[in-house]
Amino acid sequence: MKKKTSRYDDYMTNMILGVFSFAFFLTVGLMATNRGFGRVNTIFPTIRILYVFSGLTALAAVAGFVWEYLDYKKGTDNKYKVIRGRNLCIASAFTAICSFIAARFFVEGVRILYVIVPIFTVLVLIYLIYSSDFFLISLVTTITGLLMWYYSKAYYNRLITKVDPGVLLRDPTFYIGVVSVLLLIFLAIIVYASSKNSGEIKIGKVSVRLFHSSTKYGLVYLSLALSFACTAAAIVFGSIVAYYLLFVMFGYLFVLAVYYTVKLM
Repeated sequence: MKKKTSRYDDYMTNMILGVFSFAFFLTVGLMATNRGFGRVNTIFPTIRILYVFSGLTALAAVAGFVWEYLDYKKGTDNKYKVIRGRNLCIASAFTAICSFIAARFFVEGVRILYVIVPIFTVLVLIYLIYSSDFFLISLVTTITGLLMWYYSKAYYNRLITKVDPGVLLRDPTFYIGVVSVLLLIFLAIIVYASSKNSGEIKIGKVSVRLFHSSTKYGLVYLSLALSFACTAAAIVFGSIVAYYLLFVMFGYLFVLAVYYTVKLM
């Protein structure tokens, strides 16, 4: 038991150090990219480098996926391994997405990434340290909060009934909200199905564990319901309501973070 605990502690320490190092190098990359965009003669070379780097890291993500799949087929025990296909796949895929956003959206993309990178880092740390139910709550609540921020900037500032239907149905912002609502419903169905099977869900012949068998699902359902209600309210009532719901979502997440931290002690 002590040996297993020691391996777990070493694994967690190395993973946390790896996550912080990864975030640091991404931030340095964003700073270098921003500097490249700041000079006329380096703008287009910077964009070309970003597109090439995005393609290379996308290939690395595919290689990581294949590596993890082959280890799975061989029955290799990667439980306490930091250097493995899964981690390479996730890190490379995220880097590829960040590089593409910076290349495609220029300075605005870099500004967005200065928010996305810390959020991604925190979510990974939550995944490593906290229970799976709090990770799901954090993920859903954060995405909903970011959606509220987006709606407060890009959506209509009046009731949906006062918006021209022809204009509304051509607006991608409206469909982003609708898709988000549908995804929340789908996620609630998955959570319900796993709760009836001791935290597992079956995909064909494969069983995937989403939650611990002793997980209590009350806060998970509450978080999904709150995200659903906020998204629906933002769609119906417009950007002004979305602005205030932004604070509701992140305030709610802060309270739960305190609760789960105390529970972890």
